[in-house]
Amino acid sequence: MPVRLALTNATGRQAASLARSASAVGHHISAHIASTKYSPLVANEIAELPHTEVHYGSLSGAELREELFAGADIAFINTTPFDKELDIGKRCADAAMKAGVKFIVYSSMPDHGEAGKGKDWHGLPQYRDKWQVEKYIRSLNVPSTFVYTGIYYNNFTSLPYPLFCLREVSWDEVEQWEGDWENDWVEEKDGEETKGRKCGFEWQAPFSSDMKLPWLDTEHDFGPAVLQIFKDGPGRWGGQRVPLAFDVLDPPAVCAALSRGLNRPVRYVEGPIEVTVSIPKGYHEQLDALQDLFGGEVVNGQNAPYWWDGIFDVRNDKGNNRAVEGNTNGQEHGVDPNARAARSLWEGWRDIEGYARDIFPVEERLNGKDWMDSPE
Repeated sequence: MPVRLALTNATGRQAASLARSASAVGHHISAHIASTKYSPLVANEIAELPHTEVHYGSLSGAELREELFAGADIAFINTTPFDKELDIGKRCADAAMKAGVKFIVYSSMPDHGEAGKGKDWHGLPQYRDKWQVEKYIRSLNVPSTFVYTGIYYNNFTSLPYPLFCLREVSWDEVEQWEGDWENDWVEEKDGEETKGRKCGFEWQAPFSSDMKLPWLDTEHDFGPAVLQIFKDGPGRWGGQRVPLAFDVLDPPAVCAALSRGLNRPVRYVEGPIEVTVSIPKGYHEQLDALQDLFGGEVVNGQNAPYWWDGIFDVRNDKGNNRAVEGNTNGQEHGVDPNARAARSLWEGWRDIEGYARDIFPVEERLNGKDWMDSPE
């Protein structure tokens, strides 16, 4: 039976994915779009989805919030660190509850500074407010669930953006890498072997080589997974934190998957975050804190886990201890515990190799890159 779903920041990857999925199965969408300036194509797409009503403007306006949540049965709230996040998050939750929303899913993130005794970590500036909004929503008399997304596959780019830049590497440089890259990466052209590809890629980041990182294709997999949470309802997911990561891989394993998908050499280098382009001050502070918190020995970091043990073991609305499905010690059937919940919600997920093969070259070409063209 169709329901009415209200969602905030609909041009973001999370909410846009959910809007597409919900509209496709006949639900009615009340979507908030702050501005069409930065993502005009996505904004137009959302506005043209069937059964969709769009509300434009800032969430700081009480009238807009009232219109957004009016008549909604369920709500997805995702706040951003660039717009008074804590205040906006609280006001959106209040507006949803006032409108009679029966179930809220909020996109949260961990504050490592509140991980508990014996964990001498600090939080990340752009995650702290999300954690506080989650705590506020828990204090309200409304069923709620909190999704924690892993790292987006499409953070990767060969553009010189910090942290997830895949630096293009000439073939001459690839041949200087340790290992038998020359023999591993020959190309047959007209029946004859040629000297490799046009380029390889190198990912430098502060994470230790054995650090397990959670990953997902947000645009492809976030929407179906959250839609299933809404379908199951608060009886199953109420009060819980749910990790939305379909794979948990260390950096070398990520590079190996990228390499297979791109059919090019990709290697990982543990090192400091390099900032070579202008970025907002707040993001600079986030990157500095991230390197210190998650960084390994090379950058003198704390090597804290991305998600600490026990973060997803919470009390549900009835006060009973209940962990998300599959979140137990150890691995079952080779699947990391923090990936099992997401996989149980959505079986059609795309892995990073598939993303590298089918999507990454398209996004790169849209960014003006031509490395995917075969050498002459």
